[in-house]
Amino acid sequence: MCLMLFNPTLNPIPSSYISRAFAINHNGFGAMWAENGKIETIQGMYNESEIHDIFKMLDGKVYAAHFRMATSGRVNKEMTHPFPVLTVKEDDVDLYVMHNGVFSNYEPTDVLSDTAVFAKSMTGVFRNIKTTEPLWEEDSIKELGDHISKSNKVLFMRGDGKVSIINEDAGLYENGVWYSNRYSIADPYRAIYTGIYDMSVFDDLIEEMCN
Repeated sequence: MCLMLFNPTLNPIPSSYISRAFAINHNGFGAMWAENGKIETIQGMYNESEIHDIFKMLDGKVYAAHFRMATSGRVNKEMTHPFPVLTVKEDDVDLYVMHNGVFSNYEPTDVLSDTAVFAKSMTGVFRNIKTTEPLWEEDSIKELGDHISKSNKVLFMRGDGKVSIINEDAGLYENGVWYSNRYSIADPYRAIYTGIYDMSVFDDLIEEMCN
């Protein structure tokens, strides 16, 4: 059900994590980072080798990345994450979003995924209130988290580099990097055969599959 990661460490992601994430979530890849007050993105239908090259290019940047497992909408570049919520051209500020999970309250179409529909809804919300600051206010973060449910994790990045992760505690941090789930980076099969395994990974895998 997709993998998001946020890497503020400037250090590389383990190549084995990239390969594992792609093997499970191979319906598109995207990344975003802030530069000169704007959000820069790279996204498309890449193969594993190309994604490894993109991560090498991202080394030294603070970025978020997304491996897609399609559950709705078309499988194409347009439905890869991130999605624009606000843009400098139209709103004087860049705000982009990524998502891991399946929304029950944002109905997809034959073309648009649930995340694309959510992004369009958020465009209306932030244009109406004329500020993005609630994304960094504890009460608003909790309210949005309750609205989308704990099984959904959402990451917003603004043009100034500020990041807000909704339901952040439903993911995990490892070596300073936030991952939206464990099963997309763990390799339980290989670990079993080598005899080195943390059984808690199975618990997390089962929980993720049930959510």
